[in-house]
Amino acid sequence: MAKYTFNLVLGDWSDDGHGISEEFTYSSGHNKEAVMQAYMKGCDKVGVSLHASPKHVTIADEYEDSTIQPEATKLLMEAGFDMGTLSEQTEGDFDEPQYIDDGDFEKLFLFLVRVGNPKIKLTRINIEPVRLNGFWDKKYNFQMGYGLYSR
Repeated sequence: MAKYTFNLVLGDWSDDGHGISEEFTYSSGHNKEAVMQAYMKGCDKVGVSLHASPKHVTIADEYEDSTIQPEATKLLMEAGFDMGTLSEQTEGDFDEPQYIDDGDFEKLFLFLVRVGNPKIKLTRINIEPVRLNGFWDKKYNFQMGYGLYSR
């Protein structure tokens, strides 16, 4: 039974750069801490992160960088991510950067959560609950998907 709600925040939630952000709202039977621990564990297992991290290959964390670089593509595919689910895949030529949008980024986030803890289920809903990251959160105060947006 889903008893927790929260938002995944993409882009510049702090409005200190391009100022564009978007939020996806989810319900889950697991709390925020469990979801974010699963995400972080998934990042460690796959070697890819959706936030700035010196330990991982990062995706879309720089201004106007809405791509998945070949190194990240390789790691994701090795972990079982289906690149064919992305909106603008480059005809199977994964030696080139893969352009992504916010929906693709959401798929990557959900994949990393599942890798980190397959028991966690997130269901997208349309309400305004607690954010998973950003907005000066004490523990997860980082931006995700900053490079997806520009003015």
